[in-house]
Amino acid sequence: MIERDKFSSYLIGPNKLVILAILVICILSASSYPVDAKGETIKVGVYQYEPVVFTNDDGITGGFYIEILEHIASKEGWNLEYVPCPWAECLEGLENGEIDLMVAIAYSEERGEIFEFTNVFDVIATSQIYTRSDLEIQSILDLDQKTVIGLREDIYYLSFQPYSEQFGVSCNFIEANDYLTVFEYLENRSADAGIIPKLYNPLQKKDYDVYETPIIFSPIEMRFAVPKGKNKEILEAIDKHMISLKGNRESIYYQSQNKWFGSVAEFEIPGWIKLAVGFGGGLLLFFIAASTVLNTQVKRKTAELSDKNEELMADIIERKRAEEMLQKANEELKSLDKMKDEFISNVSHELKTPLVSIIGYSELVDDRSLGEINDEQKKAMDTVLRNSERLRHLVDSLLFINKVQAGAIEYAFEKVQIEEIIDDVIHDMLLEIKKEHLLLERNVPGDLPLINGDKSKLTSILTSLLDNAIKFTPQGGLITLSAIEEDKSIHIMVNDTGIGIKKNLIPDLFQRFYQADASIRRKYGGIGLGLYICKNIVEGHKGKIWIESEEDKGTTAHVTLPK
Repeated sequence: MIERDKFSSYLIGPNKLVILAILVICILSASSYPVDAKGETIKVGVYQYEPVVFTNDDGITGGFYIEILEHIASKEGWNLEYVPCPWAECLEGLENGEIDLMVAIAYSEERGEIFEFTNVFDVIATSQIYTRSDLEIQSILDLDQKTVIGLREDIYYLSFQPYSEQFGVSCNFIEANDYLTVFEYLENRSADAGIIPKLYNPLQKKDYDVYETPIIFSPIEMRFAVPKGKNKEILEAIDKHMISLKGNRESIYYQSQNKWFGSVAEFEIPGWIKLAVGFGGGLLLFFIAASTVLNTQVKRKTAELSDKNEELMADIIERKRAEEMLQKANEELKSLDKMKDEFISNVSHELKTPLVSIIGYSELVDDRSLGEINDEQKKAMDTVLRNSERLRHLVDSLLFINKVQAGAIEYAFEKVQIEEIIDDVIHDMLLEIKKEHLLLERNVPGDLPLINGDKSKLTSILTSLLDNAIKFTPQGGLITLSAIEEDKSIHIMVNDTGIGIKKNLIPDLFQRFYQADASIRRKYGGIGLGLYICKNIVEGHKGKIWIESEEDKGTTAHVTLPK
């Protein structure tokens, strides 16, 4: 906040009351000026969350957020005063206005009622359960009747309590003032498990006898925040710079990210984009209708062929004539099937070229590279991108099937790490999981052996299986992604608590263009290509894939790949 001179309360002379009144007016007037004016001092709350934000033993403040903030402050002419405090005290100071700005604060609807947040999030962070070396904790169920410690007022700690109750797990919860204290309680056997942000990685971590479990939960956006109704100019300035920094791969944002973590006119949506998307959608509908007609004709011809075979068996005298009819029907069937395949291939290639342009220019509009857009326009562009990506995924699937039938699939085999592929897929799908309000549990050991495989195609398999689990699991459901080493293979499992599948329908799931129920296609989308493609890729790796499911209880997709 703005620093004010301290005045002595001792006044002399006959004008004492007048002078006091003037002083009060001056002080009240001074407090009305925004703290982000040039040259003014902004008090920044700093807690220990290394390497995100921290104060070292020499009293120097640093970390990812501090480097970003100091860059913005230098551009805006701000003076920064860092206020070190325990997490809960930092929140209290921000709420009562003793602190002007808080860095690295997780956003939630509840906090949005108390504080003002930036619109642009900086990172998406998750939390992880740590435990002692003498305990074997691999699942949330292993925490039943255990003592769990978390940071007081920490959003991960607060969200874990109802999360554990959903699984019937009863824990004894205790609270700490900082994350290092959590490590100390674990090492001293005062707690069995601790709730720690996955980004938290202090130098002292190696000094404690603790280890990470596979339990990861609560993906949450990290942002800047100010007191409710105050200092909005600060947030607007930060948002402006964050948009610019995140749009430049060479900016301090990405440099700092690699360093600490390792790895204005209104704009109207151009008419050509609307026209192109409408054209693409119409072409897609035409393709689906034409494909349905062709499939119906194939089935009808197949039925006719079957009838003619029965006639052959019934009337041996007409054998020669029936054989000629059979040959003609076969030729018609092959010709019709070839026409269908050529149609699929041609339409797919014709769709792909304009799609590349649509998606490319739409991304430029969506990330504001071509100028600012309002919230309504942003939602519209998000819809354009989402549906364009669905269309591109469909086109790629159809082209893959065409290659399968032509025997032209090529694999780039190399030594790959399954754990790395799983983590990449989870990272890419994290926003979709959060959007659907689902819970994700990862049970993957870190010592799985390398296998010989095509990394790109294996990524496609796991993405498709995880996408199915997300699509068919209701809000609040649990998805578990696991991998184990067996004698001759790596066994991967994607389990969900979704709607399940009738057992008599499971054998047909891997057929091309098959879906268990037409109502499912209408509700959840898709045309039944994902599992057919997965099966071809798995068999190309000499592996196996199968489905286990119970209606209204959930589904597990199994994949085994040879070591």
